[in-house]
Amino acid sequence: MAELLDHRATATGVSGRGLWLRRLTATVLGFALAVFYSALWPRIADAYFWSKSPTIHDVVKHVMERNGIAGSVVAIGYEGEIPQISAFGWKTDGREMLPNETFSLASLSKPITAAAVMRLIDQGAFSLDDRLVDLVPIARTARDQRYADITVRHLLQHSGGWMSPANFGLTGDDCSPVALEEMSYSLGFAPGERYVYSNIGYCWLELIISTRPGSDYETYVRKAVLDPAGAELKLENRLFGGFGGWAGTAADCFRFFSRPPMTAQVASRALLEDPTVYYGLGVAIIDEATGHWGSFLGAKRVFTLALRAPSGATVVALFNDYPRDARATAAKALMAFRRDIEARRPGTPLP
Repeated sequence: MAELLDHRATATGVSGRGLWLRRLTATVLGFALAVFYSALWPRIADAYFWSKSPTIHDVVKHVMERNGIAGSVVAIGYEGEIPQISAFGWKTDGREMLPNETFSLASLSKPITAAAVMRLIDQGAFSLDDRLVDLVPIARTARDQRYADITVRHLLQHSGGWMSPANFGLTGDDCSPVALEEMSYSLGFAPGERYVYSNIGYCWLELIISTRPGSDYETYVRKAVLDPAGAELKLENRLFGGFGGWAGTAADCFRFFSRPPMTAQVASRALLEDPTVYYGLGVAIIDEATGHWGSFLGAKRVFTLALRAPSGATVVALFNDYPRDARATAAKALMAFRRDIEARRPGTPLP
């Protein structure tokens, strides 16, 4: 009898340990699956969203929800028409977002600068292949002698040799402190050898515009580019100037971006780091549509998008915060804008 009791006790002990191990294994597996699901599901849901041809407003709402962005304003319409303005969410101070909210445009400033440069080229002031050192002589004092090989085309197309975006911690009445600081470092590659997105080239373009007789950068840009478009933008940050200093409403941004870029700007195309986006002379090119994107990651956080289809249909979306991966999100959003615009018959209301 004692032996039988001992056997039963041993069996019960083994059975109890087995049950405990099974429960522990199930708990660990459940926890692992929960972690895996929580990490993977948002990516799956995001990929599914972009695969189903979302509308412009769906894209805006998705970008906001996925990235915890409080508010945005979107302008949609055709060239020469009054756009439809839609406001979503809230301002950063908790008040309701209004259609006439002013945003920093961030790198949507670059096509503005590029348009001014192209006007000067069209007027015969200089050419795409003129050298930076001949147009702004101070560039001759740069540490790297390869500055002598940088052309206006390189500056417009992000192939001047700079690997860094810019030092945003400087102060100045224009962007010259940014350019001067970079002159003390070597270039990351030979001009024209690669295409690497950088703000430095557009600072130099601002300085080229400023060297023209009888005008400074802001005055010339207003006269040659913004006033003809009816775009009442303002130069909010003079240090960021030609690469990120302009600000305005979605409606005023629409008035500029709904005008077609010059033919030469889309004739020359480079493949940037993102394999889905080509870059012309100051404009991104997405399946023959043109536009740009921008973001500020500091105190005044913004994410900005603009796209103009060949039909003249134009979308401007301005957000008061930026997504986790701004460049990848911008590429997907701009392509979705393009598909949604072209899916509509010409002349039909947008959106």
